[in-house]
Amino acid sequence: MVKEARVQEMIKEVRMRESNWLFLKFSTVVLSLFFIVASVSASIALAHSEEAGGDTEAPRVESVTVVNATTVKVTFNEAVAEHTTDVSMRHFYVDHPNADTPHTHEVSAVALSSDKKTATLTLARALHPDLSMPLHIVKVADLSGNLLSDKETIKYRTG
Repeated sequence: MVKEARVQEMIKEVRMRESNWLFLKFSTVVLSLFFIVASVSASIALAHSEEAGGDTEAPRVESVTVVNATTVKVTFNEAVAEHTTDVSMRHFYVDHPNADTPHTHEVSAVALSSDKKTATLTLARALHPDLSMPLHIVKVADLSGNLLSDKETIKYRTG
């Protein structure tokens, strides 16, 4: 009777080990399939991105032109996103920290050219003549979502 109970116990232990082994094997297969699916998805996304132009470079400022005391044109090397015109996002502003009273020339309007490469900024306050002033450009993105930079400062000369 004791031998039979021990045999039954050993059979249970073997079945449990087999069950654990099968569970581990199943888990390994599922994990492998997950990585295969993730890899295939990434490959498809990359191929799609390359077909769509594969733009991974941020836009660059090509030029800054002061048109008059309240208008500045910023030309980029590629088209920028439409949200660039949202003045509440404060993508552009001119700092004047060295004035008798330091202040900022805020942008009251932004218009993009038809090719979206040039942003015409209308300033709420006129620029001072004959000064080198910094134009801050913050989080401007191209059509692929690549950001210019967290904050880029371009120096230019007025009048």
